[in-house]
Amino acid sequence: GDVAAFAGAPFVLGSEHNNVPLWYANRRQAAPGPTQSVFQSTVDVTNIEDYTRSVHVGLRTGGDKLHDHQPYLAPRESRHIWGDVVTTLTDHLTFREWEDVINIHRSNT
Repeated sequence: GDVAAFAGAPFVLGSEHNNVPLWYANRRQAAPGPTQSVFQSTVDVTNIEDYTRSVHVGLRTGGDKLHDHQPYLAPRESRHIWGDVVTTLTDHLTFREWEDVINIHRSNT
């Protein structure tokens, strides 16, 4: 949604009823190799100060042995892009199909 929003597509930040996104993941590395994903807090990805604050929180909570962190926060449900059709919870639960689908993605299932 970032690219579409920055290109001018209309969107709603977070949930429609309170405009609060879900938590973000900040992947931390204690050493080169396997990483640890930590769900920290919420972040307004349209606000550079809030985004920077979130990166700093992630770094501070990494402890003294933090080797690296991911370059991009991964917020959940940060933006809902408005298009010709907006999918609903019912669409998801009934596996509604679309002729012009460009991506099918499943996470944490």
